[in-house]
Amino acid sequence: MDEIYEGTPEDIRAVYREILWSLFQKMHVPVEEAREKLAEMEESGMGYLFENANFDSMDIQAERRNTAEARAQLAEARQKLETVRQRLEATEQEADTARQEAEKAKQEVKTAKQEVKTVKQEAKTAKQKAETAERIQEETGRALKKTAGTLIHVLEQLVAICRSEKLSREKTIECLQERYGLDAGDAVSAVEQFWMKE
Repeated sequence: MDEIYEGTPEDIRAVYREILWSLFQKMHVPVEEAREKLAEMEESGMGYLFENANFDSMDIQAERRNTAEARAQLAEARQKLETVRQRLEATEQEADTARQEAEKAKQEVKTAKQEVKTVKQEAKTAKQKAETAERIQEETGRALKKTAGTLIHVLEQLVAICRSEKLSREKTIECLQERYGLDAGDAVSAVEQFWMKE
């Protein structure tokens, strides 16, 4: 190989170097390392490139399988990541829904407390009104009894005065109606009740 390379014209050597450079680039050999290999080839001959010590062995099919496996693993990892992301979004939505429901429940409790407070206040007011009405009714009853007692006493005195004036029962009834504004029934009732009393 070295003899062939040494006897080769420079333009052909340049083609070899271009071919090797393209090969290094396709193999993703770093630029600096590729330059060093080409320089060593110029110094030591082309056979240097094919010595086992200068190149690591490469199984293209194995590399393709490894690449395919790596891509499959990457796709699987991406799928798992997408699943986790979707679950996270679902969890966030559930958490948001739970927060909204909790806020709604809190508002309902607040409203219920306000309603209870209002009902208690209304009950207190109703109780106060009932107590006031009962007190007024009692006071009115006492006043009516007192007034009724006074009215009865007045009617009794009026009937007695009419009798002392020697008025008849009929005239007394007319007097109570005309002079004191009693209706016919009340006037008759008063005369019948107090006429015979001394």
